[in-house]
Amino acid sequence: MYTASSKLSFLPQLSGAGCLQFSNRLVLTKEKCSRRVWNLPDFFRQIPISYNANSWKEDCFISAAKGQEFVFEANNNALEWIKDIVQ
Repeated sequence: MYTASSKLSFLPQLSGAGCLQFSNRLVLTKEKCSRRVWNLPDFFRQIPISYNANSWKEDCFISAAKGQEFVFEANNNALEWIKDIVQ
């Protein structure tokens, strides 16, 4: 069982739980490509992402076929990008 915190740790003005509404801003998939091909900001090239050591191509990130949920340690650029998306 998971119990969410009352507030987001990185955006305390927002609730720690809720439902995301669909928005094109939340879609990482590169237009007209398979779901494994993502548009990520270039700063992600410097961030190791689990199971994806050699996933960067010239203009996109191609995720490992292993799954859809990967782990990375967020730096300041990533946190600002995430904040912009969830607000």
